[in-house]
Amino acid sequence: MTDRQYDLIVIGDLNYDYLGNIPRFPQADDEVEISPMQCFLGGSGANASVVATRLGLKVAFFSAVGTDVSGDALLQLLEQEKVSTQFVQRAAELNSGLCFGMISDNGERRLFAYRGANLALKSEEVNHSFLSSTRRLHLNGPLFSNALDLMPRAHEAGVPTSIDPGSILIEQHRYNLEVLYPHTDVLFLNQVELRALTDADYEEKCIEELLQKGVQNVVIKSGENGSALWSANQPVVTCPAFQINAVDTTGAGDAFNAAFLYAIIQNYSPIEILKFANAVGAMAASAVGATTGAPQSAQQVFHFIQNTPVKNNSK
Repeated sequence: MTDRQYDLIVIGDLNYDYLGNIPRFPQADDEVEISPMQCFLGGSGANASVVATRLGLKVAFFSAVGTDVSGDALLQLLEQEKVSTQFVQRAAELNSGLCFGMISDNGERRLFAYRGANLALKSEEVNHSFLSSTRRLHLNGPLFSNALDLMPRAHEAGVPTSIDPGSILIEQHRYNLEVLYPHTDVLFLNQVELRALTDADYEEKCIEELLQKGVQNVVIKSGENGSALWSANQPVVTCPAFQINAVDTTGAGDAFNAAFLYAIIQNYSPIEILKFANAVGAMAASAVGATTGAPQSAQQVFHFIQNTPVKNNSK
């Protein structure tokens, strides 16, 4: 597979993130002041593509923006990150996507997304020969129709797949997602998403159910409690989180995904894969903006790992 043109095809959203700091999350009929409000390149697919590119992977990013001024600006921001805009479609009938995020003092956030032109992304643009040109296919918060089309076709082409469905896709297509499991090599979830996917009443049972339905590997991202890798017929691998001051967790999970896939491509061991991904996710959470704090190179990640302690209370 070393002669393939791309390391990674990424399918996912591209939008502006408007992020504001608040002292606390308001209750119903409550009000809090936002200060400051900042604007960044965002979207789960864009975040993963930027981080993967910075780490050194050759990425083909498929997304969609409007023909509006925001769409033009988003393409320029991607180009500044050296992410090719060749495969970003333009949708005249919809505005470019927007995401409004509120960040509390402890770095937690609430997101409100207008997907806009992202809803116009057509998976048929990724034909069989193009799928065969990549080492891996990753879908980050995709439309269900695109996942249903692309993941079986990727397996037919001998290309490993990964998907981070995200909360919206799980809410809209919880039971439909089961048809994707036999075509899923890596399923990325946080703990809230894990519980939403199954009827099981505890974590281990939830994961066993996903593995029995065909998923090859389940990766659980638990923030300050680290991460875990569950694989069929293999013991679970866990890795503690790094001790950081979390400023903004927006995009940290996307950065984790990109780093995890980078480490797989580099043939790291399972524990080293999780450690590397934890480090990149932690770096991303250390600054406001999805990719502001994310590393510019793999070497920066190694330096972070060598110089940052891990949490003693992680699972």
